Amino acid sequence: MKRCLIVSLVTLCSAVMIMPSGAQAQTVNRVVSQYFRWTNNYSSTTNAATKVVYSRTFSVPSLSTGGPKYNVAYLSVHLVGDIFCLDSTSFCTARLGLACTLDGTANANACPNGNARTDESIGLPYVIFSETAGPGDPDFTNLSYTWCVPIKAAGPHTFNLFLASFLITGTSSLARAEAGMVNIDLAKLPSATACTAAPNL
Repeated sequence: MKRCLIVSLVTLCSAVMIMPSGAQAQTVNRVVSQYFRWTNNYSSTTNAATKVVYSRTFSVPSLSTGGPKYNVAYLSVHLVGDIFCLDSTSFCTARLGLACTLDGTANANACPNGNARTDESIGLPYVIFSETAGPGDPDFTNLSYTWCVPIKAAGPHTFNLFLASFLITGTSSLARAEAGMVNIDLAKLPSATACTAAPNL
């Protein structure tokens, strides 16, 4: 029941976000709006290695000067996630996290997380969503986050989304993600406030 409620919440949030608005169209350009993992085909990982659960390339148009028309990308994700102990006889403590990169998988390409609570793996800062798990009992949660990433060049850019399971105590844990949606929006902000202020919608 809890999982169904969270899936419904993710669907509702996604629907609200893709409703058209004349005011938004003047400032923000949505270039990607895509569902994924909606057929009980979840992604999972038992460790904190770089597990890519979604990847998409999008294009930023150029100005006549050759520079990018937009200088900020908002990378928004909504998923249902769960984390649980693989050992059904004992409790464990684990963390489920999401990370993203733009144009590569190295730490230098990691999406900034602002003041979000994070953990790190393979150089990537992961936003932490869930922390505890009982023996064999999935802890379903809504995974929603938006990264604001500066865009410095026109042309193609590749967004990668990562899932990780951080085991704190116990023998092993499993993190899973499914029923997701990704929205990628481009905006033009004053360079001095790029990714520090919301666009004037």
